[in-house]
Amino acid sequence: MLAGELYDASDEELSHDRTKCRQLLRRLNVEVPYEERADVAHELLPLAGIGLDIQPPFYCDYGYNIVMGESCFFNFNCCILDVCK
Repeated sequence: MLAGELYDASDEELSHDRTKCRQLLRRLNVEVPYEERADVAHELLPLAGIGLDIQPPFYCDYGYNIVMGESCFFNFNCCILDVCK
């Protein structure tokens, strides 16, 4: 996947990672109050810099493949397909 080669999306590890991502997205987009969203966002996007601001709903495949600098803003309905970096 990260090497740009064909991969099996039904791989057990990748399926687990997508499920974890979906759970975090649900928390970020629906369940967590505004004051607590930053913690969930940084759990979902561990390579994000300081000052990340996401307006829900936000969507991605895995989260851990997304790299950004500081003070990044994602407006509502942002969708990042992050099967690679």
